[in-house]
Amino acid sequence: MPTTEPTSAPQLEQAGEDVYNALMGGIEPDLLTFNLPLLEEKYKNETSEQRASRYRHYEEAYAAYDKMFEEWNAQYQEKVKARKRQALASAEAKNREEEQPLLADIEAKMTAIS
Repeated sequence: MPTTEPTSAPQLEQAGEDVYNALMGGIEPDLLTFNLPLLEEKYKNETSEQRASRYRHYEEAYAAYDKMFEEWNAQYQEKVKARKRQALASAEAKNREEEQPLLADIEAKMTAIS
């Protein structure tokens, strides 16, 4: 069975960040990973009331993200399961094809013995 190198931690981290940004982008652009370091400067002149309002909005955005992520993850898991089933079915078909001549030979020998 061919093996592949496992995905590295930085690759997984980048993939996670990409998923987060893809989902959060449609909810609240301020909360994209590349915008987070810019928020302090962007909102440096806001009042405490404005900040509190913005934080409440961010809480709502994270709640929406969590829901959207759950839905995305469920769909992703279904795709993974389907790919596994497809790979197993393909491997089984290949094994049957490879075993067919051997089985035919065994059957012919058994018939010849009888």
